[in-house]
Amino acid sequence: MWVGNSGSGRVLLKPQSREVGNLRRQKLISQVQGVIPANLRVIVAADRGLYADWLYQLIESVGPHPFLRINHQGTYRLPSSETWQPLAHLVRQGGQSWSGEVLCFKTNPLSCTLLARWDLDYKDPWLILTDFKPEEANVLALWTTFLYRMCLPRSQI
Repeated sequence: MWVGNSGSGRVLLKPQSREVGNLRRQKLISQVQGVIPANLRVIVAADRGLYADWLYQLIESVGPHPFLRINHQGTYRLPSSETWQPLAHLVRQGGQSWSGEVLCFKTNPLSCTLLARWDLDYKDPWLILTDFKPEEANVLALWTTFLYRMCLPRSQI
């Protein structure tokens, strides 16, 4: 999880027990409240498995922008529709992408921008939730993809 500036431009939290990890994330994110200058845009990025509605809302409430990768289980719907669709149906094969403003997750609905992208050489699609508008979020998604390719071993992408 990247959560601010530690000299290198990021803070990386390593996996721990869920309870300890959640408390640590809450404390770390809460510490940036009131510290970030208004003209600075901070992005909190997290990989699959770390998403939680409380985390998304906490990030938004203290000022940074959430940019959270999620698994493709669950549902979404467009604001103009009453029909929930499976996230897994957004992009079904490599080379496809989609972005838009949605209501995500039927159980705990979240109004957000959803990015879906499946690059040809990836095993799974990328699904990202953010509060950026789709146009801005698409540019950030390209950078995120580049950073993951540079920082992670091929087997983890």
